[in-house]
Amino acid sequence: KSDHSEAEDYEEEHHEDETEHHEDHYELINSLFNNYDQSSSPTHGTKEPVAISVNIQLISVDDVSDARMELIIDTRMTLFWDDKRLMTPECRDENRDCDDHFDLKRREQNLWKPDLYILNSRSARQHEQPLRNGMVYLVAQGRVILSKRLTLTLRCPMNLVNYPLDTQSCPLIICPYSLPDDELTLQWTENGVGILDDSQDGQNKFHLLTPIITREMTLKYSAPDVTGSFSCVNATFSLKRQNGYHMGYSYTITSFIVIVSWIGFWLPVTAVPARVTLGVTTLLTLLTTGNFVRSSLPPISYVTAIDVWVRRVTDHPLAYEVCRVCGGHRSTHRRQEAEETGLCLDRKNRIIFPLFFLVFNISYWTFYLT
Repeated sequence: KSDHSEAEDYEEEHHEDETEHHEDHYELINSLFNNYDQSSSPTHGTKEPVAISVNIQLISVDDVSDARMELIIDTRMTLFWDDKRLMTPECRDENRDCDDHFDLKRREQNLWKPDLYILNSRSARQHEQPLRNGMVYLVAQGRVILSKRLTLTLRCPMNLVNYPLDTQSCPLIICPYSLPDDELTLQWTENGVGILDDSQDGQNKFHLLTPIITREMTLKYSAPDVTGSFSCVNATFSLKRQNGYHMGYSYTITSFIVIVSWIGFWLPVTAVPARVTLGVTTLLTLLTTGNFVRSSLPPISYVTAIDVWVRRVTDHPLAYEVCRVCGGHRSTHRRQEAEETGLCLDRKNRIIFPLFFLVFNISYWTFYLT
């Protein structure tokens, strides 16, 4: 019983100490905000701009849409800046090392925050499940840390000339909305953009290449409502398309269809219905397959790599039909001559068609893979 009562006394004292500690912190934070003006930047009245450091941790790449040309990513964005107005009295002594952290979530609405926006975003959403995903901390030296989890939908201009053997670069550009570079500057932290989970989902259409390229940049505006130079940061996500689906469907299936079309060169010259059926069937199948493969692309005005492939493999059944006409019956009184001519063409085409298809494959893959 004595041990039990001592434990209870210790817990009560510990709880009282924690309560007093939290109350002291709460009173200290309130005192820091007594004469605080959230409409003024931390360097207001000086010639120095506010330096904002940006760090992004990439949680996942949720989707990449070719048709809409957009990238959807799940991120954790953290901003760092110094606001000496919030430095605690104990830390104003330069010889003292202050590492205390204070939670400013209750005071976030009273805190000055940079008016940043994502230049190429279509939408941005902060996660709120199970609670609002965000935090804001104050280091006793006046360092403010603001972090939020955001799902971003970004515009990603794509060049689909090499589709589906392409690599796309999607930017993420963060800029201040109203403060020019003489009042606010943006810079990446040492880590810049990191990846929380290096494992990549095998079902994704793209593979994220690392490292992610980051740089600082300046944008100049000249408009009635805003004029000047603005400090921005840019991160470029390089995405290499996964080719498993297209290799197994777009290329392999169409190649088999082309090979099947060559069977007609071994059919008798007089088997006109069989030759016509084979040629028309393979031609329609290739056209249907090509339209299906291209259905996921936006209506672009230039030729892609898959267009080149489909057009060239479609040439085979077309050429086959031309050869069938040339080797067919020209007239009833020249039947024997027509059969001999058709048989001679078939023997040559048994070599010419596979040879041309082999040369085309070598040229195609050499060009688009290099």
